[in-house]
Order: sequence, then structure tokens, then C-alpha cells
Amino acid sequence: MTASSSSVVPCEKTAVQTLQEIAELHRDIFHCFLEREGTVLPVKKFDSVLVDVFNRTVELCTIHPQQVHYCDDFDDPAALRAARHPFSEDATEVIPFFPAGTDLSLEISYKKFNMCDFSVAMLLGSLEEQIQEYFPDAVVDWLEVSIAPARKFSRLNMPSDPSEPSLHSAILVTIPDLVDIYVIDFTIEQFGYDKWILPTTEYINFRATTKWNLPDLTETLTALEPYFPSDHAECRWIVQDLCTKLDWSALMEMERQERRIDVITQACKVLDSDKDQVLRKYLGITQMS
Repeated sequence: MTASSSSVVPCEKTAVQTLQEIAELHRDIFHCFLEREGTVLPVKKFDSVLVDVFNRTVELCTIHPQQVHYCDDFDDPAALRAARHPFSEDATEVIPFFPAGTDLSLEISYKKFNMCDFSVAMLLGSLEEQIQEYFPDAVVDWLEVSIAPARKFSRLNMPSDPSEPSLHSAILVTIPDLVDIYVIDFTIEQFGYDKWILPTTEYINFRATTKWNLPDLTETLTALEPYFPSDHAECRWIVQDLCTKLDWSALMEMERQERRIDVITQACKVLDSDKDQVLRKYLGITQMS
């Protein structure tokens, strides 16, 4: 269920607050997808992944069941080899494992790595619809931009070329009544940043180059479809169906935490996701009363 066509921004809220609240609920739905039981992460196509975080190295064996290992020296091949975890060629699932004490931001970065295209493909349509309920003249675009990472993932067997950063997908929202144009980035954490909705005047500081593209939505989706794993495609339709059935008007009238828990509960149910993990990792709730 969508908001009423006569939806207006409540007088006690600013336009920016309303935009943030709509975007936050869509981001919560994306987090439910990330915690879905059996979700295969696209990083599986790599032989392994290194993460350079505050002068430490974490290696993830990503084609087969994974363990996370720390080694002291990023540049020491012997240390890297010692950290390698043997895997079975018969293994078929990719199950990341993070030992106790691992920085939660590292786990979230890993889960969001290489997920930008899919997050936009899954949620842009509903996000646009709900934003336009409150701001009929709003324009919501697929944004491609290169990011200078504070946290970097790279392939062991194919080092990335720092001179040519790859394009990253986010969402650009233009609302005529607002001075700023806003960027909504559901996967910015993969680069080591945590501010996921920002005016372009601030988001521009993350850019690695001057590249800033607004690709055609239909052409982009057509080009990306073959690269989405089959389980992702199924989840995309599940999420889009859920978004059409949510009572957005009622949600927007709730207190912030109440509406977030409500959406997470519904999304976890249809996606068969671990609700407790979503609440713990993304809302900081360790035990429901």
C-alpha cells in the first residue's frame, strides 16, 4: 500500500527529514536482504579478498567456506600464506565467518562489497515512488561515480589499478524546494565510510575522479541483469512486491524506531532473514523487550 496521493510533509518535519526517513526504511529492507539465510555474496567470484584496515590485513577465502584470518604485515608474502585457510573443492556454499571481537564495521563492509548495483536495482523504483508522494516534482536518478576508498578490497590474483577506479552506483535525488541535491548510498560502508545520505556538496569529497554519470535506467538494468545471481533476482522481486504492500502512510506516522522495527519484521519474514542479526547490526538492539 502506498502513501496517499495527497501526502504532505508534516509541519513539524523538514523536507530533508522526510527524505531521510523514506530512504532509511528502504535501507533497512536492504539490510534484511543482506542477512537472508543462504544469500550468496557476489564476492564469491574472487579467489580471495584482502582488506587493508588500519594497518592490519584480513584475508577472506571467498569461493569456498570462509574463515577470517589476521596477519601483521600486509606486504609479507610468508605472513599471507600462513594466514591462508585451506578449503575443500567439494564445498558449494559461501559462508563468511568473523571471529569474536571482529570490528562490526568490517563485517558490514564485506557484506556490502560489490553490492551497489543490486541495491539500486532493487530499491530505486519504490524509493522514487515514495519520495514523489511527498515531493511530486522530485527527480530520482541512478548515479554512477568513482569513490576514493578509506577501506579497500582487492583481488590477490589480480591487483586493482589505482589509476582507474571502478564506477560505483548510488541514487541521486533532486527536490526543487531543497537547496542541495542529495545522494543516497546504500553501500558506502564498503569503502570505509558511514554517512550514507548526504548533500552532493559533501558527498563529492568521497570521489576519486571527476566521473559523475547519470546512466539510462532501462539500459543499465538490461546490461546488469545477466550478472545478478539467481537468488538475488528472486529476492529483488520479493522486495519489490513487499514495497507495494507496505502501508507507507502509517509507517511515516510512527516513531522512528517503531517504524524501523515494523519494516524489518515484515521484510525478514518474506525474505526468511535473521531478524535478530538485522536488529543487532544495524539498529544496535541486542534483545527485544
